[in-house]
Amino acid sequence: MKIINKTEDKNYIQWVEKFVRRAIELGKPDTEQVIIEDIEPDKRIYLTVDGKEHTIRTWNFQPVERDRDGKPCAEIIDYTLFKDVKDETGGHGEEIDFGTLKIQWENKEEKAMKLMELSELLQALKENSEGGGTYQIHLNTNNLENKYGVNTGVEFGDIYFSECRTFATMNNAIMLCFANMNRKPIGQKEDGTSLYPAEINNNLFIDTAQIEMIQELTEFEDWFSFPSSRAINIYMFPENNNMDGNRNVITVGFME
Repeated sequence: MKIINKTEDKNYIQWVEKFVRRAIELGKPDTEQVIIEDIEPDKRIYLTVDGKEHTIRTWNFQPVERDRDGKPCAEIIDYTLFKDVKDETGGHGEEIDFGTLKIQWENKEEKAMKLMELSELLQALKENSEGGGTYQIHLNTNNLENKYGVNTGVEFGDIYFSECRTFATMNNAIMLCFANMNRKPIGQKEDGTSLYPAEINNNLFIDTAQIEMIQELTEFEDWFSFPSSRAINIYMFPENNNMDGNRNVITVGFME
């Protein structure tokens, strides 16, 4: 049996050909050629089997193996193979076979994080601000390689700030304040009153006592709308100190 795979998604390419081959061997053993046309996010697989359209629907994914980092690397999944049949209503799936198969893959080994101390972050912000640098900030960016334990329900970006200052709270905690208070007027009213851009009132406050981890990025060329000379991820502790809860991640891009 010849398998032609038109899919390129790295999440599926390791296992899909072997899975499809086995499903077709069990359901249509006399098949000569299978073209894997597409895969949807729910792992519904669209096929052309000897010139006829077919679909494999999958569900009930059960992890059965984990790698040395504890991440799933194999699943048992239930599936049904359908032949697509045209009818007066447009079409329907004619069930051919069903069963349970195992899929397996190798997880990409994550690069070691380049971590920073809080003092290093504060120094970097100080040097950038004193040098006239500005900032662009993204909250819970989709570019994070590992999204486990990260808030993914809210994403905000890009937000631009012209300065970063620090101040101490009543509890002697250090607060970071990204702001635009040093923005210049953009015009004047008829009475001579200066007009400022609306974003002069924008502020972002970060309680450094709530920072869990600071990561300096080494590859971030496409993370922001405008080029950044440096980028840092600030991981906050989850709410209520629940270590299994999701945390916010603030990505700070340094602009010259």
